[in-house]
Amino acid sequence: RMRSDLLRNIMTLHYNNISKVEGLKYKYFLEILKLHNNIISKIEGIASLKNLLTLNLNNNKIKKIEGLSSCSNLQVLDLSKNNITRIEGLSVPTLQTINLKNNKISLSKIRKAQKEYPHIKIWLPLKFKV
Repeated sequence: RMRSDLLRNIMTLHYNNISKVEGLKYKYFLEILKLHNNIISKIEGIASLKNLLTLNLNNNKIKKIEGLSSCSNLQVLDLSKNNITRIEGLSVPTLQTINLKNNKISLSKIRKAQKEYPHIKIWLPLKFKV
């Protein structure tokens, strides 16, 4: 079920049992990429997406935040429901919001990240609101 809306520059590839992000090299026009509910284990294959504003990788198998530095316009990142244990790799100056609900991140690591990335709104489970 691939849907690409060229007028809004959206590509939706959710619920496709995708394990690796590839084949997007020439999709540089994309602004919104929806890859939620797949089996992706690593953030990769998005280096050419310079116009990407929103990336949804919710409910995958991702363990580490990486591969985002070339997404120089990224503003919203959804990594909820993954296997992330640390908040790192957020070297995107335009990033405004990241959803990390339902991951395996300790409260001390959350507090550290909030100090390290004060410009980013980090969405967390209610029990970890600080």
